[in-house]
Amino acid sequence: TALTGFPGGDQPCLLLRKKNKVKLIGNNTTFKVNTHAQGIMEIQSSADVVVEGIKFQGLGVYPAIDTVTGYAEKGNDNGGYDTSGFWGYYKNNSYDSSGRMNPSTGQVFGTFNGGFIGNVGIGLLIHNANRRITIRNCEATGFNYSGFQVGHAGDKVPVNLGYGISEHIRFEKCYSRNNYSQNYYFVDCIYSTVDTCISVNAGH
Repeated sequence: TALTGFPGGDQPCLLLRKKNKVKLIGNNTTFKVNTHAQGIMEIQSSADVVVEGIKFQGLGVYPAIDTVTGYAEKGNDNGGYDTSGFWGYYKNNSYDSSGRMNPSTGQVFGTFNGGFIGNVGIGLLIHNANRRITIRNCEATGFNYSGFQVGHAGDKVPVNLGYGISEHIRFEKCYSRNNYSQNYYFVDCIYSTVDTCISVNAGH
């Protein structure tokens, strides 16, 4: 929460902002969170950055699936947790959904492993006008939204932060698996490349 420049109170664990010509190189390094819907790292407004050899590991467990409808955290008023209308917009537990109630069951959301249901966690998020970012030999697993993501819908909805698009974002030999919504996600970017990467068990 000490990171500044997050008007929505949606800070990640680690931030690289307005840095140029930086290399972050891990040697079997793992960055791990134990809280639901918490992301690990964001890169913002930076250029010529390389991130290599780092594993981003999320909690890896998710709210239970409704056995009748098959819906879970990405549910609606027919079943699961009704997160329609805000799913994908609020990251890093910035929206307290604990008091919401599911119309289909009357069940109150409460919390889940220290986080708020319907908020999203992302292993590595690259957004807000970056240039020439390379992610190489990295892994992302166990996040309730995306393992690797470029751009964020919450930058425009519910509040338009006026962030610029990112250009020339490159993923090389990365491995993304077992993430609840998607393994790789791209929005508000141009000239993005995914080269020799692996995606396994994407989606809920």
